Amino acid sequence: MLGDCADHLSQGDVFEVDCLGVTSSFTCGVLRLMDKSPFSFVSPKPSHMHFFSINAVKDSLQDFEIIRTSVKRLRRFVIASQTCDIASEDHEPKLLCMVAQVVSLHEFLSSRLPIPYKDGEATKVFNADILDYALQHLSDGDKAALNRVRSETDGLADEFRRLLQIWKDDKELKKDPIFTAFRSRLSNFFGKIVGNKDQSVDYVPPNPVLCVPESFIDLGALYAVPTRELKERRDDRLCTIVSPHKERFSQKLGLHFMRVAV
Repeated sequence: MLGDCADHLSQGDVFEVDCLGVTSSFTCGVLRLMDKSPFSFVSPKPSHMHFFSINAVKDSLQDFEIIRTSVKRLRRFVIASQTCDIASEDHEPKLLCMVAQVVSLHEFLSSRLPIPYKDGEATKVFNADILDYALQHLSDGDKAALNRVRSETDGLADEFRRLLQIWKDDKELKKDPIFTAFRSRLSNFFGKIVGNKDQSVDYVPPNPVLCVPESFIDLGALYAVPTRELKERRDDRLCTIVSPHKERFSQKLGLHFMRVAV
């Protein structure tokens, strides 16, 4: 699925840059860079616009005045724009390029997950720190095994696959509605993500040679980044998505944003 990058920027290029994604989810949210750069003002239309500046944002927001925004740290992202938008082959590149976050399975399993569950006739939501909640329902031996791999990039996902098989046959844990919903949510995650059955994500298998862990591309939100910054940071590319996987990625991206909610 992954290969070496071309000289020019292209759809499917994967970057590894520690930066902040700034999401404005208001009708007229504003992000202003204090240096009054050309990309100082972002007015989202329609109601969701995502913007980040790779060069300006490092470890803090001291260089920003932020009005009505939320911030998400990104480590890897992939170019979602078509090649002609950014490669300067067909025409001058557009000022902004759209990118999507690449989330490793390790990052996902180290995060917090909302778990809807049934409490009688009511549906409630329990916010679980995945690792900590899992540790509460393990034997001493399995706790030790999970703790050994919790910092490993790929080992954590494999350990959760093993635990899901153990939990599947545990009759006592099945009596707990919250844990049953937790196990079901994780099982569905692995089935849909790794099986590429979820249209809102695109699965990326691990590639140790190219330093890419087992991951998925989150198509649920796109971020706009100045094209000039991507060109300046082209050496931070890890790899690119190659054919025929690039065509699948492009198609899933298009289908996802063509959907109309009713």
